[in-house]
Amino acid sequence: MAALVLLVTALTTISGASTLSQVKLTEPPGRGNIVLLSQTERGAPTCSGTLFAREYIVTSAQCVKNAEWATIDGTPVQIIEKTTHPSYDATQLAYDVAVLGLRKPTKQRPFPKFGFEFIEPGTMVTSLRNGTHPLSSAAKVQPIADCDNTNSFSSANQNNTMCVADATICFGDAGSPLIALKDDHEVLVGISSWTRTMCSPSISAYARLSAARDFLEVYLEPRRTPPPNSHRVPY
Repeated sequence: MAALVLLVTALTTISGASTLSQVKLTEPPGRGNIVLLSQTERGAPTCSGTLFAREYIVTSAQCVKNAEWATIDGTPVQIIEKTTHPSYDATQLAYDVAVLGLRKPTKQRPFPKFGFEFIEPGTMVTSLRNGTHPLSSAAKVQPIADCDNTNSFSSANQNNTMCVADATICFGDAGSPLIALKDDHEVLVGISSWTRTMCSPSISAYARLSAARDFLEVYLEPRRTPPPNSHRVPY
């Protein structure tokens, strides 16, 4: 039975064909652009996210309700804006992606790039954690049927969900990033959504950022259009 992983400089887009492969980390796993989300200023982390612009964080849409503060490299910053993907479906965990806006831009360097390519089964990736037990783990993208067989609430859809083997997801890790390499550079390709077994290597599902490209690109510099209003979560 699947366990829901929820305890409750801007990016540039990537185009052109290339080979994605396992990440060789160039920084310690506890890097500052992986942030902790909490309901209170100094509260225990309920989720994680990734700083992708000076004032924006990408995370799981599941995390939006209890995300009021973001701790970025040890400094809490208030969250003042929450926008879920327009196609997010909480019953199926489809398009499980959201963007959080900070009260003020941070000085922390954002994660360098999104990877908007479709990640094929067999690709080696790396899951990063910065929750209760920061670490990284090598993992491998699996056929979507592997997640279908472990998902207790719906059928996973490979168009918006990536099935990954051997990722370790623990408490506070919902919304944490999945990384691949493109042309020897790290790219952010997925957001943790759910896992079969908590705190040990397991089959896990990640929201595909390739399916959220239009939603995320409006936050990038130079901005093509204003960020969407229709799916902002009211306070």
